[in-house]
Amino acid sequence: MLRRWLQYLLILFLPLLCGCWNLVDVNDTAICTAVGVDLTPENNILFSLQLAKPAPLPITGANETQMLAVTIEGQTAGAAARRMNLLLPRIPLYEHANSLVIGEKLARKDLAYVIDLAIRNRHVQRNMLVFVSSGSRAADILHTPMPLYPNSGFGLNNTINLQKDRLLKYQPVNVAQLVRELSTPGIEPVLPLVESSTLNGKDTLKLNGGAVFKGRKVVGTLNPYEMMGYQWIRNPRLQGGLLTITVPGSTDKVSLELLHMQQKSSLHRTSSGDLQVNIQLTADFDFFEQKGAEDVLNRPRVQDLQQAANEEIKRQITACISKAQGMGSDITGWGALIYTTEPELWAELKEDWEQLYPGIEYSLQIETRILSSSLTTKSFPFH
Repeated sequence: MLRRWLQYLLILFLPLLCGCWNLVDVNDTAICTAVGVDLTPENNILFSLQLAKPAPLPITGANETQMLAVTIEGQTAGAAARRMNLLLPRIPLYEHANSLVIGEKLARKDLAYVIDLAIRNRHVQRNMLVFVSSGSRAADILHTPMPLYPNSGFGLNNTINLQKDRLLKYQPVNVAQLVRELSTPGIEPVLPLVESSTLNGKDTLKLNGGAVFKGRKVVGTLNPYEMMGYQWIRNPRLQGGLLTITVPGSTDKVSLELLHMQQKSSLHRTSSGDLQVNIQLTADFDFFEQKGAEDVLNRPRVQDLQQAANEEIKRQITACISKAQGMGSDITGWGALIYTTEPELWAELKEDWEQLYPGIEYSLQIETRILSSSLTTKSFPFH
């Protein structure tokens, strides 16, 4: 009797043992390293893929690029992606793509042309980093190699992640963060700009500034100096990167390495009742390098350097805020600050925030300290 019941149970569970219904043979696939989207004059989508060549490195040779870039047009991004199989004998694996390059023309037109595919398609990774092309199409960016990397898709990803801790100029933005900022009231995204460049006479790619959004489209850019100010005010904590200042009373330069930074923004009312944002920032530095012969590592001069660092950070932040208010784009996140801390006030202001934001006053309280000087505690003693 027990045996018969086991047979019945086996028959009952057989429909659940369906196996790999969506199995794709590995020989029918291609690894996608980057995706690019552009806009044609007819408002169609120019969809580009960067694929890793399947041949192993010893066969192709060390000096040959390990990538293949293909481009096709479609009425939508999803339709163009499916039409890729009119050109390719393999199925692209989008799960491996870690860079999405949006063409400058599309970014200035409307992000709605492409963002739905990024959030709806289960094959698109939410941690894929997003860039905007500058001066060229996204397709051209994907066709351009980078030195020391088999493909520029992975190269771009690695470049922006490495500079984050060494230069402190650009903040990596992934699909999830972009979607969050596009859907959060009172904040606008900034995406890193990538452009074609040359290195030793060969084409390569370079990060150069940030694309400023207002709603669903780009309305302007930040230069690298203004991007530094953006880093200070948009991150509650930072670590790594260099700040170069001029030694007070001299033309010598000093570079300071950021050990750690804390930043907090809060709302205040001025004596006249106007809304004001107070930005408080404290930063600790290591004395990294000196260009000059003066002994600046004594107490009075260190205090002078700290004051010079305060002023330089203020200039960077002021340059960024002035540019943002001039474009009417709240990349500072002040509207989101009001939304989270005083939702009733935001309900009154949100309809007119676009007109109010350029006139919002702010104050800066910067405090820097130079805590160490690496391997030596003195300037080099020249004879």
